[in-house]
Amino acid sequence: RAIINRMDAIISVSERAATFLDWHSVVVPHGVDTDDFVPAANRDALVAESGLPATCLIGTFGRLRDSKGTDLFVQAMIDLLPDHPHCAAFLTGLAKGEAYLANLKEGVREAGLTDRIVFLGDLPPADFRLWYQRASLVVAASRSEGFGLTPMEAMASGAPAVTSGAGYWPELMKPGINGERFETGNVEDLKRVLRPLLANPNALKELGETAREDVVAHHSIKGEVAGIHAMYDAVLSGKNKRQ
Repeated sequence: RAIINRMDAIISVSERAATFLDWHSVVVPHGVDTDDFVPAANRDALVAESGLPATCLIGTFGRLRDSKGTDLFVQAMIDLLPDHPHCAAFLTGLAKGEAYLANLKEGVREAGLTDRIVFLGDLPPADFRLWYQRASLVVAASRSEGFGLTPMEAMASGAPAVTSGAGYWPELMKPGINGERFETGNVEDLKRVLRPLLANPNALKELGETAREDVVAHHSIKGEVAGIHAMYDAVLSGKNKRQ
């Protein structure tokens, strides 16, 4: 804290993060490269190539661990997929521990859903972006999060997001425009939010389109760069002031 308070300027990545500081100069949220993360030209074709027996794919991205709420996502899928036969789910990323992953997979096996809830493991960047393009919906169920870029990456790829209230997401999410939010750590509330989305593929597609528009307009990496440059210009000109 002593070192931070000797800075000429401080950039916070969110309003929430700013509350942990004694002062800050500006809030400049992270952004995503909306030229790199783009919607698929033909999502249906990509979904068909996935090998999953579904037309609607729900995904989650990042490490598989308790803090990421991976168990919440898996339980929600176990409970909801039997009522939505057109849907399947996938998880990307490495697990924090073998026992944690084994427990998740055992729950899926006991539910008889091993063909509709798949664990993809760690993926190279190209495949990572491909699965974003395949997704009709992305869930970010973290119990805690520093910032959380995956919902933005999903939106840029044309998929709306359902998030908890962790990290930057309360500032990011605009229900009905780029996705929905649920109560952090509450699997029943997650299922409540997911049910109408899974039941209406056309509405979900339209939500993905508005999510893409919103992230391009408000959360691109170009906007982040512009905000950082503006702060440097203020410092160099002597115009920056503590808040």
